[in-house]
Amino acid sequence: MTLAANPTILDQTLAQMLASTDDEHPEMSDDEVASETLAMCSPRLLRILLLPQATYAVTIMRRLITRQVEKANWATTAVAEPVDMVALRDSLEFSYLKIPGQPEILWLDATPEDHRAYADSLQVKVTGLQDTIRIHYAVADEIEAAGASCYRDLISQKVA
Repeated sequence: MTLAANPTILDQTLAQMLASTDDEHPEMSDDEVASETLAMCSPRLLRILLLPQATYAVTIMRRLITRQVEKANWATTAVAEPVDMVALRDSLEFSYLKIPGQPEILWLDATPEDHRAYADSLQVKVTGLQDTIRIHYAVADEIEAAGASCYRDLISQKVA
């Protein structure tokens, strides 16, 4: 099995390369570690490694466009009747829903179950983000309560 044919091997290979560079140069920023690692790759390996990220970037770009259309037509109420159905169809013609564990489905062909499954997958992300938001507010409160300027200072106070 080739590297390109197995995403798990690909992910592990890139992770190992990045970890090795990071171990050798802990003083480097994230961008510097990534740049240094990619500079060691052959053009073929670089294409293989970057294809998933480039694909993801295209997905995000297309999703942002679709989201603008969704918000323009449904943001004010959950069941608003779009004004121009032809324009709406044309705007969503090549938009996809990516439901985890399922093949991509064209937005216009998605069933009620597909839309619910997509909404459920987004809810999982929202819940994760809400947890992260709570953590950062709690950390900010902890820093302020300790009279510290940052978490490093707070640790220094507690360790001293």
